Amino acid sequence: MRDKRSLIVIIVLLVINLPLGIWGMVLHSQDEKAKLDTNPNKDYVYNNKVYFYKDDTLVSTYDCAICSAPVSTNKDDDYKINYYKQGTYEVPKVLANGYALFKEGEKTVLYNYENKAAVLQFDAINTYNVEHSTPVVIVSSDGMYGVMSLDTMLPLIPYKYDYIAIPNRVKDNILDTSRFIAKDGDKWLILESDGSSKIDPFDEPIVDFNSKYIVIIDNGIYRIYDVAHHELVPELAKIAVYAIDEYIIIIDNNNVLSLYDDLEENPLKTYNLPDYQEIYFNYKEGQINIYTDTELFESVAIK
Repeated sequence: MRDKRSLIVIIVLLVINLPLGIWGMVLHSQDEKAKLDTNPNKDYVYNNKVYFYKDDTLVSTYDCAICSAPVSTNKDDDYKINYYKQGTYEVPKVLANGYALFKEGEKTVLYNYENKAAVLQFDAINTYNVEHSTPVVIVSSDGMYGVMSLDTMLPLIPYKYDYIAIPNRVKDNILDTSRFIAKDGDKWLILESDGSSKIDPFDEPIVDFNSKYIVIIDNGIYRIYDVAHHELVPELAKIAVYAIDEYIIIIDNNNVLSLYDDLEENPLKTYNLPDYQEIYFNYKEGQINIYTDTELFESVAIK
């Protein structure tokens, strides 16, 4: 009889405590999920969700299956354009006026997190991963390229060109974003930031320029023109030509580098280069720095 009473008590206790235990487990699971949803490290993308913070305060989120931070890509090598390759600056994510950029699948999305609405989608974007004189992004969609302001999110240059690039116009770690190389059908242009062009188009690809000279490639041969389309120094052999700030660098077939500020005068400097796989330049604090295979070869003080 006593055993029967004990069994009844055990059953009653189980009936009371089992639901409580299950409910406790549910609450614990919900607490854990809440902890995950709070994004403890304030990552931009976390747990299939994009988090938008303003002044360190969470403003909005966006749920997605495959999302990531935006990345900068370009096809400048396909056209032999002399572009800045040493950028480490992240693509801006949270922008002005409630806008943000992120990748969803293969697309880059311009999103208004205040209105919770996707505004535009791009196939690719390009910032060269460097700070800009004026914040812009080169965008492409359905094979056409344009330039969008990162201050207003409005197009500076219409999305109608076959390609757009910016050559290595970096000075003191800031890329001059006031002028662009553009391919329009079989013509190549230098565009101002308002989309206008002050120089007649070229038939051959423009690979570099400054305010005085335009560098093109004509069937694998480098040529240099002034803004009136007069060819300069055609007699000089050129295996590579670079416009660094207002200077021109020519490398000849003997691996001799010559630095000019005026192509109608003798070079300011000449150097016999070592063998190298890659050469690049930056202009910083009044010096043009010449790097071969990541090693500093020479720093040239500019007057």
